[in-house]
Order: sequence, then structure tokens, then C-alpha cells
Amino acid sequence: MQDVMLIFDLGKSNKKMLVYDENLQLLQQSQTMIPEKEEASGYLVDDVPAIWQWMAQEVETLHRSRQFRLRAMNITTFGATIAHLNEGGALAVPVISYAHDPGEQVDRAFREWMENLPGGFARHATPPLPQFLNVGKQLFYLRRRQPEIANRIHTSLFLPQYFVYKLSGQKLTEPTSYGCHTGLWDFQQMRPSAAALSGLDWREKMPPLALPAETAFPLAGELATQLNPDAPIWVGSGLHDSSSALVPYLLALKEGFALISTGTWIIILNPDARFRLTEEDLQRDRLYYLTPDARPVRAARLFAGREHERQLQRIEKHFGKKPDTQHLDIERFLPEFFAETRPRGLEPEVLPGSGPFPNRPAGEWDLSAFAHAEEAYARLCLDLAVLTDYCFSEVASEKTQRVVIDGGFAKNPWFVKVLAMLMQPRQVFTAEVPQATSLGAAMLIQPHWSGAPIDAEAVLNLRPVAAKPLPGLRVYAEHFLARWESLEAQHRNTQRGAQT
Repeated sequence: MQDVMLIFDLGKSNKKMLVYDENLQLLQQSQTMIPEKEEASGYLVDDVPAIWQWMAQEVETLHRSRQFRLRAMNITTFGATIAHLNEGGALAVPVISYAHDPGEQVDRAFREWMENLPGGFARHATPPLPQFLNVGKQLFYLRRRQPEIANRIHTSLFLPQYFVYKLSGQKLTEPTSYGCHTGLWDFQQMRPSAAALSGLDWREKMPPLALPAETAFPLAGELATQLNPDAPIWVGSGLHDSSSALVPYLLALKEGFALISTGTWIIILNPDARFRLTEEDLQRDRLYYLTPDARPVRAARLFAGREHERQLQRIEKHFGKKPDTQHLDIERFLPEFFAETRPRGLEPEVLPGSGPFPNRPAGEWDLSAFAHAEEAYARLCLDLAVLTDYCFSEVASEKTQRVVIDGGFAKNPWFVKVLAMLMQPRQVFTAEVPQATSLGAAMLIQPHWSGAPIDAEAVLNLRPVAAKPLPGLRVYAEHFLARWESLEAQHRNTQRGAQT
């Protein structure tokens, strides 16, 4: 039988089980969908009992197979989610979804409470987010509005560590879950926030902090009894999915790099940045996460993937065809864009409300100004690349000499080329790591059961992007950003005037 490790990558809807060997080769995977549900109490909850039942079945099936011998497990999940246990170790309340909306009064009261803590939101490296996306807001809600529930909570575990507890019987916290805009981590002291947790009377409910690379426990409890393994099955600490996806790059590139993770969101991550966060940063969707070894990761977010999806649908509908990016080079369109006098730049539909220009009004982009689908799509890729480069400039440091683009946009040759031009003289690479999140969790648990060396750079297969500076591109970017900044300021001033 082949020795393997099993990684659970639990997304909000899709839950994945992935099997890796000691050389980090993916051998097998499966997935299921377990959506949120609404309780009779009115809470929107994550169906944690169903998730656990599926996980236990997957572990048992793998262990009973004659193909693999299970040696270790680790868990990575979406963030901003916390499970509350009673004194007996059972759930004291269903696991409330971060998408549950406690209402405007709670939002306002929590914002005022956070602003009165030392350093406020900036010191805790998160803006005030809607719903329960700040875990601290959920604790605030339970303490102030549901004290009978708060009083019966003995221990609180972030979601990855709840499943670690179910597998090992061990209770812990770790940096990456704290660092996911919870409002519970003090980024000046670089430890859980004494002010926030004491102010909520929650300090004693949070277990001790452990570092994922240093932490593993033997499988224990009912599942261990059922499996009766002939050798220990090691269980990792668990971690937040965005931080887990950063691990392969941290191990391969060490330092001096930034990761541009692309999907529905474009998120730029710089693990070399010192902590420095202003009120303007918070207003412009810049925040900090934490690495597994508790280093700050400066980040900027842009809802560009969804904007791209929406505008591509409009382009295809308007011109009756998909743009051809494989046989044409985007450079053929750029000089005309740089020289034009009439504005044809992107008018965003879904970007407003997030990113560096949250107050920039939405609009309807006039596609009739373009001759064909390729020209319109070239302009879309150009403008999204300019916005991404601007976000990058607010996150990068002098040490940032290498930039890695992963995710869906890494396969977009037009976007990648323009972005690489804008980022000269930095080296730009693309990486196609379809399971970077689970791979990061695997890399952290692998040394606890295997002596095989980890060649992270080989696993990533980074590909350099060839690009030369293009005359006119930087001037275009400056004019484009100046126009967006002007529209942002106009709308912000209009809002202020309406309030007075």
C-alpha cells in the first residue's frame, strides 16, 4: 500500500477531499456540495454536522481501501467563521454563517465599539465589513444581544480548528484564522487582541495559539476507534484557505515576491511588508492577513474577476462572438488606445463598492464605440491590468522584485502581457497550481510523517512572462487612474453634501 496524506479543502459550497503522496503528487480527489441552510431560529448557518459526516465517511473509505495507507490529514477552510462549544465539547449553537446579516443597528454599534479600542480598525487590520465577515462582530452580537448563548459557550474555535478538534480532541487557535479580518488580532503587538477579547469577555474562551508548521496531533476519538490504525495518523493544525494557498510560494520563493491571486476577486498579497495601515487603506480595500508563522501579509483587493466576467458576457452578446486572444496580440490595439481623444475606457458595473475606488459611480460601458469584439476585449484587459497594477503599487515594497500571477487570469495572455509591461523591471511569472490551497496544507503536514524533501519550486512550475516596456503605456495608465480618482472624489463630495 502507498503511504498518503488526506487534505480537506472546505469551500463555502464545494467541499473537496484530496489525496497526496509524500512527494506532493495529487493522486485522487473527490468533492461534494453542502450548502448553507436557514435554521428555525432565523440564523443562516453552515451545515457543519453534514460536513463532518461526509469527512468521516471519506476518511473511513480511504482507510479501508487496499490502495492507500493513511498517514496524515490537514484541513483548510473558508475564513470568518467560528464554532462555539459548550462545556461538554458539543456545539453550543449552530455554526453561524458569515453571510448572516445581524442588521444595521448591530453594524453601527460594533463599528463604534471597535473605533473606541486602542488603534481601532487600523490596528486590527480590517475595515468594518458587512454581515458577520468580521468574526469580532459575531462575538459582539452574541455578548450584547444573545447573552444567554454567550454565557453557555465554553470554548470558541475557528472553523478549521473545529474539525481538528473533531479529529484529534485537541483545542487550539492559529494565526491565519485570526488574521482573516476578524478584528481579534492586534497587528502592533502581533498577538490576539487583549483589548478586543477582554472587552467582549471572550479571552478565556479562546484556546492557546499554535503555529501550523510546528503542530500535529495523533488521530483520536471515535474515528480513531473505528479505524484502529496500525500506526499514528497525524492531524495538522488546520488553517485559513487564502493563507494556505500562499504557503507553496513562501516555501519556493522565500522572500522578495508578491502573489497576485486571481479568480472572482483579484487579491494582491505581499508577505514581506511591514505592518502599516491607515484609515485611507481601510477605505480603499487594503488590509492585512497573516502567514502560518504569524507574519503580516499586506493585501489589496479588487472585484475584477466578476467585472471581467460581466463585461465579457456583454462583449460576446454585442458582437455575437467570443474575442480571439490566441491568434492576435494585444499590442496591435494599444497604440490607438494611447492616441485617442474620445474616452472609451471601461465603465464598471460591479467594481464600485470595493477596491481602491469604492465611490466611483457605476456605469454602462458603450461597446458600440469599438469595431469588433477583439478591440473591446483588448480595452477591458488593458484597463483591468492598469487597476491591478495600481493595487499592486499600494502593496509592494522595495524588496518586491518578483511577481507571480496565479488563478484564472494567469491563462489570459492579454491581461498577463499588459500587467508584465506595467511592472517592468520586476520579473513576472505565471503559475498554474489548480489546488494551491490544499497543496499548502499538505506541505505543512508532510514533514510530520515523511522524510522526503519538499521541492516547492518544482511543484509550482513557474513560467516567466516575456515583456518589454511599451512607450505610452505608463502615460495612459496615469490618465486613466486620474479620471477614476476624479470621479471617485466627485461622488464622495456629493455624498458628503447630501449628508449635511
